[in-house]
Amino acid sequence: MVLVFSLLLLFSVHQSFATKSFKKDDLVKQVCKTTTDPSLCLSTLRSNPRSSSSDVKGLAHIMLEVSLRKGSDNFAQVKKLVQNATDPIIKQCLNLCMMQYGSLIDDVNEAIHYLESNSFRDASLHVGWAAGGAETFKPTVKVDDIIQEALHNHRS
Repeated sequence: MVLVFSLLLLFSVHQSFATKSFKKDDLVKQVCKTTTDPSLCLSTLRSNPRSSSSDVKGLAHIMLEVSLRKGSDNFAQVKKLVQNATDPIIKQCLNLCMMQYGSLIDDVNEAIHYLESNSFRDASLHVGWAAGGAETFKPTVKVDDIIQEALHNHRS
């Protein structure tokens, strides 16, 4: 969910870009330069025709929409996997995955709501929470612990 990390920087630079005058393509370039993955940011924003006429808030909205769509698509795929899983350990791990995507989707939806109401601080908080959820979803000790617990429970 690299887009979410990019959004953190979008919100932090909103004030500095809000008072400057840029050509729209220059704005996309300037904003994307401040992100953790400028090439992903550029390709994402340039693939959306609305970006050419958007301000920073509009660019953030586009990025949130893309993050929401990708998170929702992943949620739907994991849900199908859960429905088809027969192994209880795999099912438990997939349910954890589904919960993480559900939380991420909720946070991105909240971020969109706050962005639309110009509450950039609250939008940024929800983006941060979504990014944190995306980070904890990566294979880590927490996931390993859950797998170990599932194995233990399965054997008992």
